[in-house]
Amino acid sequence: MPVDPHLPLALGQIVRRFRAEWTARLAQHDSHHSPAHYHALSFLAENPGAHLQGIVEYVGLDKGNVTRLVKELATQGLVERQADPEDRRCACLQLTAAGRRVLDELQALKDAANERLFGPLDEAEQRQLSQLLRKALSGQPE
Repeated sequence: MPVDPHLPLALGQIVRRFRAEWTARLAQHDSHHSPAHYHALSFLAENPGAHLQGIVEYVGLDKGNVTRLVKELATQGLVERQADPEDRRCACLQLTAAGRRVLDELQALKDAANERLFGPLDEAEQRQLSQLLRKALSGQPE
């Protein structure tokens, strides 16, 4: 069955609108954080003690950019590094209490952006859209 030629365009427009909405909300709240900060903090909240490579894979940025990102978060007191007892060359990364507070603030801004974009869909439609997108992605390499 041929793919609807409007589908890729619509998906791209949704992604661009979401990014624009979230970025605007970050700017309105004088946040000096970016979506990359959110993703790194979110990853560490779910994976305490993770290594830098885990963030690289999760965020999808190169190692140099993630190294700078983590250094910035550590300088701000949002993340702390601890030597890995099993491999002294690696650091285990932990979210601090301040990092958790910033993550919560960023999550609220992201939730508001999601609501603005997907609010017109009722709960069943949102669930269906999510299922369809996951199905489309399930057979694709990342």
